[in-house]
Amino acid sequence: MAEPKITVLANIGDRYPMDYGGHIVFQAEAPDGRVTYHSEYWDEPILMRARPKPVSRDGLLQVHEAAEEVYEVYRWDIERDAVSDLEWADLQGVADTLGRSLSELEEAGRSDDPIRRAVLYEEVGRYHGFMELDAMPVKFSRAEMEERWPEFK
Repeated sequence: MAEPKITVLANIGDRYPMDYGGHIVFQAEAPDGRVTYHSEYWDEPILMRARPKPVSRDGLLQVHEAAEEVYEVYRWDIERDAVSDLEWADLQGVADTLGRSLSELEEAGRSDDPIRRAVLYEEVGRYHGFMELDAMPVKFSRAEMEERWPEFK
């Protein structure tokens, strides 16, 4: 089966998402022409220590600890009616935290613009925790992330 065509719509967040975290909003167009919208969000990478590797130098055994950047990526679909999709969320609490009205958030969540809807999901994730949007985030290495999102290397 053919892979969907991925088009990045926006990076909501830092200009350098691989270094400081990002929120990529993209559309996926299936071979049949059906378009869906999605988000991937991550904070700055976590530095993970790899297993110590013995290194022999001048006959002496030394231990070298390598480190690897790991990204914990939360992914979710951007529904056409984000307000209904997020019916479990305390949108009034989110609005109060942001200093906005509930009606502003509801308008954004029902907007024709998937980027506006994506921002609502992000704000809900910041308020309730991103685990509420994706209970099983995926871990990627930096190389995997750069292959996944080459436009943000």
